[in-house]
Amino acid sequence: MLSAFTLLSCSTENESISNENSVELNQSQRNYLLESSSNIGIYKGVFTTNDSEFRGIAEIQIISADGIFSLSSAQPTAIVTLNNGMVYEAKSNQVAQEGVAISNMEFTSENLTFNFSVEGNGSNAIVENVRFKQTDAGMLVAKHTNFAPVMPITGTYVCTVCNGHPALNGSEDQTWNIVINETTGEITSQVAFGGSILLNGIGLQDNCTPSGNFTDCDINSGDGVSNVGFTFNGQPITWTGTHNFNNQSGNPTGNCSGLSGTWDFVTNNYGTIQGTFVSDFDCMDIIFGEDFQSFAGNGFSPTPAAGQLDSNIFRATGMSDGTVLYGGTATTGDYARGQSSGGVTTGGVYAFDTDGTNIIWGVQPGGSDWTPGTFEIRIQNTTGSALNNFMVSYDIYVNNDQDRGNSFNFAYFTDTFPYTSVPALDYTSPTNADANGFVKISRSTRINVAVPAGGHIYFEFNGDDVSGSGSRDEFGLDNVVVRAN
Repeated sequence: MLSAFTLLSCSTENESISNENSVELNQSQRNYLLESSSNIGIYKGVFTTNDSEFRGIAEIQIISADGIFSLSSAQPTAIVTLNNGMVYEAKSNQVAQEGVAISNMEFTSENLTFNFSVEGNGSNAIVENVRFKQTDAGMLVAKHTNFAPVMPITGTYVCTVCNGHPALNGSEDQTWNIVINETTGEITSQVAFGGSILLNGIGLQDNCTPSGNFTDCDINSGDGVSNVGFTFNGQPITWTGTHNFNNQSGNPTGNCSGLSGTWDFVTNNYGTIQGTFVSDFDCMDIIFGEDFQSFAGNGFSPTPAAGQLDSNIFRATGMSDGTVLYGGTATTGDYARGQSSGGVTTGGVYAFDTDGTNIIWGVQPGGSDWTPGTFEIRIQNTTGSALNNFMVSYDIYVNNDQDRGNSFNFAYFTDTFPYTSVPALDYTSPTNADANGFVKISRSTRINVAVPAGGHIYFEFNGDDVSGSGSRDEFGLDNVVVRAN
């Protein structure tokens, strides 16, 4: 999640396009399609490969060779814009007739093929037999008009409580796309499951509240009667979240949209599985980022030397040597255990090297160290304006080398807002040890809280003994990114 936080690029590389003689619609032609109440028009939606390697926004233009269109511009065209900005195009040689249902219209190119069907009035659009770069894929679209615009959003999900379910690929990111009907609030979802199948589902958007240039809406699975979004092997999956978008069409920051939330999957054999989902893009700017690559485990200081953390921003508690205060100095003992590749026995703060190249802000809990204890990050709002929405992402690393389970949980507060835990992000290491070394677990959450200009928001990562006995696993924090608006 460190790589891209801007809106989808419309740049195109020549090798992506199957037809160099593509005819681009002029504004009058596009407006005509957006006013159409028949099968002729624009269909917008989302795309993903079944293995979640590629995902993006899809647009299908169905044009008839009459009226405002010439024969040369009447070729139906599909455009897929991936979340990395690459654009792929496919065309059909079949001719559409206005008001006449389309059945299995074939779109082809070197990289993308599929069949498209729709009723004569533009309803019940179905895309089947999708292949992208010789890989099975799926496309979910709906008629997009000025009267009923649709908003496609791409994203991913992870499980935070996986319980060993084989379809969830551990804690790896998989595709979570949705399409919102901006008039009715109806949502259709497209979720990649287990690297091989796609599940389509339903949801609703409501309770939209404007705040300045942005609007927040509740999004929930189900149809308003049932809260089931979709099922897997007859077992229900539900979800809930927030959709944030720019409500100023002429805003110089550009149109933007982002969402995040949590999901639950009640299974017969693996208990209740839980996780989070987040969109690829949003309306927020990065206000803080830290990958700890320069940390060497040399402690904390308000004027940090090489290998130290800035105590105006970072602090730790729960050590036998006392607590690091904001602006304080702690450069010896528990707070400065140096660098290690793991397997240590002395409690304290370390710069753990997880794989020979990656450094994390780490801790070895002990009987009198970090049980309980916290890592804390204080971020000041220096934007000059109030911030009301935050997206936090980070990686937990755990070296599960001991027969004891310990927690690494998340909470937040501000100068005036009370301490608030986020149970959906809770993590506890397995009680039984393994020899896998440091393993990464990704976490992200959306926070709605007001922080005035000059104010602070605090993020806490807390740990304690949970299960088992004896020595404790090693933990660490990495790749912390905070975005806000």
